[in-house]
Amino acid sequence: MMDQIGKLTASEYIESTWNALQAVLPSVNGVLGNENAMQEEVDEVYTELVKAFVNLRLKPDKDLLQDLINKARSRNCSSRINKSIIWIRDKTRKYSRY
Repeated sequence: MMDQIGKLTASEYIESTWNALQAVLPSVNGVLGNENAMQEEVDEVYTELVKAFVNLRLKPDKDLLQDLINKARSRNCSSRINKSIIWIRDKTRKYSRY
């Protein structure tokens, strides 16, 4: 997880969420560097790190949103839609017999 966090770029995130993550890192690094850290300490800093990580928020960016919309539009969902329709049809036929 620390490798993944190390690849993040501060300028992409809302400052308050970035700062919250940065505030946790010294204690995480302290526990990582302590060979004698107790499991309770590891669990505590891990929980803090995960919370800070999942609370990171990207800065609003219309270009990123447009890229996401374009990717969604380019996906071919017909096979999944057809499978869903067939499943629904089969289930309704099965239960309509009773």
